[in-house]
Amino acid sequence: MSRSDRIRHVVEPMAKPHINPHSGTAAIGETLRKASALHRLGRLDEAEGFYREALNSQPDNFDALHLCGVLMHQRGDHAEALRLIERALRANDRSAQAYSNYGIVLALFEKHEDAVDNYDRALALKPDFAEALNNRGNSLRALKRPHEAVLSFEQAIAVRPDYAEAFNNRGNALFEVGRIEDALANYDRALALHPSLADAWINRANTLRTLGRNEEALRAFDRGIELKPDHAESHLARGNVLLDLKRPADAEKSYERAIALNRHAIEPLVNRGRALCALKRFDESIASYDQALAIRQNDAVCLVGRGNTKHAMGSYAAALADYDLAVAVRPDFAEAHGNRGNALREIGRHREALEAFDRALALKPDYDEGHNNRGNAFIELNRPAEALSDYDRAIALSPENTYAWVNRGNALGYLDRTEEAMASFQRAIELDPQLLQARCIKRGIRAAAHIEIPNRGQRRAFGHRNGVKPRPRQRRDAGKAAQQRK
Repeated sequence: MSRSDRIRHVVEPMAKPHINPHSGTAAIGETLRKASALHRLGRLDEAEGFYREALNSQPDNFDALHLCGVLMHQRGDHAEALRLIERALRANDRSAQAYSNYGIVLALFEKHEDAVDNYDRALALKPDFAEALNNRGNSLRALKRPHEAVLSFEQAIAVRPDYAEAFNNRGNALFEVGRIEDALANYDRALALHPSLADAWINRANTLRTLGRNEEALRAFDRGIELKPDHAESHLARGNVLLDLKRPADAEKSYERAIALNRHAIEPLVNRGRALCALKRFDESIASYDQALAIRQNDAVCLVGRGNTKHAMGSYAAALADYDLAVAVRPDFAEAHGNRGNALREIGRHREALEAFDRALALKPDYDEGHNNRGNAFIELNRPAEALSDYDRAIALSPENTYAWVNRGNALGYLDRTEEAMASFQRAIELDPQLLQARCIKRGIRAAAHIEIPNRGQRRAFGHRNGVKPRPRQRRDAGKAAQQRK
């Protein structure tokens, strides 16, 4: 899942204004009642005037400080909200609601340790405070403590069994601890309780995509976008699903909508470049990557994407230049080293290609395409036994990697292990019945089984060049390594 496929959490909002009937003098109490009534009606400017009037008369009035802080938070002036609620807590340190609201504002400033501390203070005063438990869970997730977050959400649900937002958020934490099916069940429960909870639809869609259930994911994205049409990340993630479904023209439309909604984000530009490349609109693809690079200069993911388009055009030296720059910017980017190896192999620099694949696999040992493509480099260097080992590893990591099955058949053909090669090609055909090249190779092996093959030059038909060439591995989603779920 990419940065674009972010899980959406639901923060429980600050409670509606409530005035202590014993707050200050009778005159101040009346002023605060007027402020509270206007606040509830959404007439924030008038309400603020009355809160400020109360504070002019009594600067340490808890209700005026606290509720004016809530109002400033609603307006988006979070710094002022933080200042006012902090003053309120100095005036009265026995308000669970004020501690919870202070935690909400601290979380907006990414001060999650302090936020958790304030939620804990709120819960010490009010142990069954479901909203504080929910928001505490969100901050624990932000602190990379998902197991604790799960427990916090479970406590919130125990207090309020119909708490749809907490089910949604528990789904997020369960996803992060690898319990994907349980996460999906929680999103489903959230939607059963609150069918119009857009974030739960979006999270459900992302989870279905992770499970490979792309058609269902697409329907869930459509429902989420219907409820929240201006959410740029949902249009981006929807485009990613459409690319998975090999519908690049439709994916391009989703990326265009995401770009229109957020012109400063590079992910939709990068993924639009991928879609345009799939449509063989190469000049437009490169222009999309260039647009992304104008926003974030020398971004490694953008450079690799642009290199992939140049590779698809057959401009291997130009692609290599982009991959070289990507690894210079980000030396730990395994896919960039892998794609660099592909470009080096295409221009005949096979030993350097092998070194690039070695580097990619040192960084990411479970990189299935890296093993597949290093196997191809071994074939070019007439080392089929080592190639076979890599293809076997690629298949172990990704059993439905059709290209690895085909290339494995090629290596087995080199090694005169005809029956095993036939079985490998047969598996490729089962996975992709349209893979005509595998069928042709299989027929060639059948013929070869009845004739003598005197030397390697004549056996070349089993080798990579006349088999299926590896695709330059393009990252499925821009910024996958920097993925964040929130």
